[in-house]
Amino acid sequence: FSLPLFFGLLGPVRMFGASAAAAAFGAPAIPHNGTRCDQCNVTPIAGVRYKCLMCPDYDLCSKCMDGPRHHDPGHLFVRVDGAQINQVSQYPLLANRSGAVHSSSVCAGCKVKAFTGWRFQCVQCQLDFCEACELSGKHDVNHPRMKLTQSAPAPAPAPAPAPAPAPAPSPFGDNTFCKEAEKQKSPFLDAHSVRPFVGFGMMAPSSGRNDNFSPFGGPSPFGA
Repeated sequence: FSLPLFFGLLGPVRMFGASAAAAAFGAPAIPHNGTRCDQCNVTPIAGVRYKCLMCPDYDLCSKCMDGPRHHDPGHLFVRVDGAQINQVSQYPLLANRSGAVHSSSVCAGCKVKAFTGWRFQCVQCQLDFCEACELSGKHDVNHPRMKLTQSAPAPAPAPAPAPAPAPAPSPFGDNTFCKEAEKQKSPFLDAHSVRPFVGFGMMAPSSGRNDNFSPFGGPSPFGA
């Protein structure tokens, strides 16, 4: 077994990636059902899949991983081969985490609002961070964190305002008599020509009508 032959066999691995090399040697490429390469859009990804550790749902096939990438160069990827396809329960990072939407949170690192994926909350500072900012070390790594894997509950709607209280009834009644007199426009009695007779609860004409009126038949005890 010669070295030139050995390096010749490694040629497809270096040039086309592990999945292409497996196809070249006749080995079947195991499909990653439910996945899609976010660069070339091939679905499902077969063979080796590369998953971004800092994004909730970003995958690359081996061809795009080995070639020019259009993803953040500072993000880390994990290699997932056929033996690890069904190990999501053992490795939660392999799962699609975009279903967790934190609509009421703002990442203190990148200032993105309503980010998806896991939310990391600093217990000491009460600040929230997305996955990328947490793994990038944008906050003090010595502070304890709380990892929230589920969507935050929506805030409760504000209660409806209480209805205004009904006005208190007037101690003088509803003034129905004066309203009816105003409608009829009586020349002898209208809504502006009456006043209560103090002490007897009776109505007496106003000035100019008969100020000497008295309920006892005599002159008014209050004078002219």
